[in-house]
Amino acid sequence: MKAALDEVCNEVISSLTNPEDQWQTELEIHDYIVENCQYGMVDGDYLCSSAYGALVDGTAACEGYSKAAKLLLDMAGIESEVLCGDSKGTDGKVSNHMWNVVNINGDRYNLDCTWDDPVSDGGKQELLHYYFNVSDEMIASTHSEFSYDFNCTATAENYYVKTGKYFETYSRSDEKELAMLIAGELEKGEDTVEVSFGSEKAYDTAYSELVDKGRINKVLREAQKYTDVKISKKPPKYYNDEDLRIIAFIPKSE
Repeated sequence: MKAALDEVCNEVISSLTNPEDQWQTELEIHDYIVENCQYGMVDGDYLCSSAYGALVDGTAACEGYSKAAKLLLDMAGIESEVLCGDSKGTDGKVSNHMWNVVNINGDRYNLDCTWDDPVSDGGKQELLHYYFNVSDEMIASTHSEFSYDFNCTATAENYYVKTGKYFETYSRSDEKELAMLIAGELEKGEDTVEVSFGSEKAYDTAYSELVDKGRINKVLREAQKYTDVKISKKPPKYYNDEDLRIIAFIPKSE
């Protein structure tokens, strides 16, 4: 079992595109875990609470996800910790939970691979980045009772800030910028386009305009001008998190 775990870990580390870039390395490790592990927990099966469960068996609970992340981050030379606490689900139920804190370019951030690995209504796992390098303030709506206070206050390495998918404010004048962002993501082969907003007002405005009033369809028609990827005229699926102020659109291709 140790040999099997070492083999997977070595394959992941050897596949890193730029090991000197801490943020890119963390992203590739995060995405590997989310894409190759599904959430599962069986009473009495302790492997689901281990890095082996996540990386070899491909099934793990939050403890397995976070231990796998720490193991790979350690091997990549990135400081990280496993944090315990409570999490509140969409049903309002609070349960015990584990996630990571990482030190990226001198600042600490919360990283939760488990919560970035939801299952859609159709049973498909979706790769999201809601909890990739978030501050304590950003994660406080769902995570609490931290086992240790690492004072995560920075936002510079947050996924949305770093990748330009962050709108401090939002109005209809931003529709062209959003369209170009969507086109760029589709050109890169991405299925999901995630967008974060800097305030509750910006999020509420974007949700009202794009979802309630259906202007995402107009934005997608505009996006078609900037890409050769054929975008379906059908309304896209979407995910949203009101607390984190994120909307993730999944445009359909023709």
